[in-house]
This record gives sequence, C-alpha cells and structure tokens, in this order.
Amino acid sequence: MKYPIIIGSHPGSKFLQNCLDSLQGMECMVIVNDGYEMGKIRTAYFSTMFDEFCFFPDSVEFKQPEWIKGMFETTRGHSVSFCQCPCIFGSYMGKYRRSVLNRVHLAPTPTKVEAVNAERSFSDTYCTIERPTAWFTDLSDNDRFEESFGRRNMVIENDFLIKRKGTFNMAIAEAIDAR
Repeated sequence: MKYPIIIGSHPGSKFLQNCLDSLQGMECMVIVNDGYEMGKIRTAYFSTMFDEFCFFPDSVEFKQPEWIKGMFETTRGHSVSFCQCPCIFGSYMGKYRRSVLNRVHLAPTPTKVEAVNAERSFSDTYCTIERPTAWFTDLSDNDRFEESFGRRNMVIENDFLIKRKGTFNMAIAEAIDAR
C-alpha cells in the first residue's frame, strides 16, 4: 500500500460504509475489533510492517480524500496530527511512525474510559519522542450536534473531512462502560 490508511471500526458499526465510500476508491485497511481506537492502532502496529500509517476512526467522512496523498508525500519521515482537540492526535487521528511507536507503550484499552484517558497519555508520550506536525488546526470541539445512526454526535468539520464524535465527555464514556 503506497499510502497506508488504517480505518478503525468495531463489530456492527453503522459508520464504516460511509467512511469507506468517502475514500472514493483509495486503498485502505480496515481493522475491526473491540479495543477502541488504541486497540486498532495496536493491531496495525503488530500486524503490519508499515513504516508510517494514517489512522482514522470509522466515524470520519472524507470530503476530499486526495489530500492524504499530498500529506504523505510532503511529510515523509515525520508524524502528523490531524486534530489537536482535546490534545495532539485528538480522536487518535494522525499519521504515526513505527520508529516512534517502537518506543511508546501501546496500552490495551478494554474500556471506553481507559480509551479516553489513553488518548491524552498516549499523545503526551508520543510527543516526548517526536512532536508531530499539526496538519489541521481548525478541527475542535464545538456546539454542533446531530443524530447519526441512532447516536448523538458532536460534529467537527473542515474543508477536508467530517468527524462525528460520539464520546465528547467523560460521562458518555462511563455510560458506554456501564452497558
């Protein structure tokens, strides 16, 4: 795969097909497991040999996916964060490098609360090894919400992608774990 794109999904996801359709035929690898985002990144790390790969949750839709090719070509050998909210690698969206991941503990996140907490701790650790380029600075939490596939989502969007965040506060993460 020239431009390794990893889409993280979970069994029965209703978002996945929209994400794949929006890639407009670009090649990608879909990882489906119950490990939340970090579980998918762990799987990509342990089951591929990509030196660099982009990770996106399946709740992303690409408006203009060709930007990904240009991003890979202009940032070879460097990590990239696509969302800076609530931290660098917000929603775990970014281009990761194996040489950095080799030095980061990829902790299992069996609960949503652990996944939310790991988002910041993982980002902090990654950034002590290599500070990623911030590719988009205009994706941030806001007051825009919509229902999608029976779930209330915060919608963050720019000219290149739409991210529907189902977990936008800790109370939601705790409710997911209580199910």
